[in-house]
Amino acid sequence: MLPVALLPDLLELEANLPADPTTFFAAAFDPSAPPAPGARAAAEVLRHAASQGLETADLMQQLRMLGLGEAGAIFFANYWAAQPSRASLQREPPLQLLDVDWSFGVSASSSEHQAMGTTFVQLRLSTQGQNGGEFVHTELDLARFYDFLHQLELAKARLEVA
Repeated sequence: MLPVALLPDLLELEANLPADPTTFFAAAFDPSAPPAPGARAAAEVLRHAASQGLETADLMQQLRMLGLGEAGAIFFANYWAAQPSRASLQREPPLQLLDVDWSFGVSASSSEHQAMGTTFVQLRLSTQGQNGGEFVHTELDLARFYDFLHQLELAKARLEVA
């Protein structure tokens, strides 16, 4: 079942549904993209659907049970049904996070004047999967880094309770 805490953001998204779902969801999962209204909740819905192995009809049913309207449920269902990688997401076990290294930086020059002086964080995630260990590199703005850190702390707290 989807977390009820997602409902306000999903209702806001439903009120302003983007014309192109593919572009919206690409931005929702891009750590360097500026967060769009409802993007984090939308990404969480798709992560939930992938982790639960939901079919399109099941996803629509859960969204409706959560309180999302027909237009919002159809928006998600159409995007979910069009994803050819759903089956591989369900078959691939997730990577195990072993270690995180990060470094802070400030952009000193850029072709965009607005980007000068912005703070960013470069992450190096050490992971373990079926094929052995590997490193995942990514760059986040400061707000997304703190959100990522918060999610890691929540996951750690859940593991310590269990």
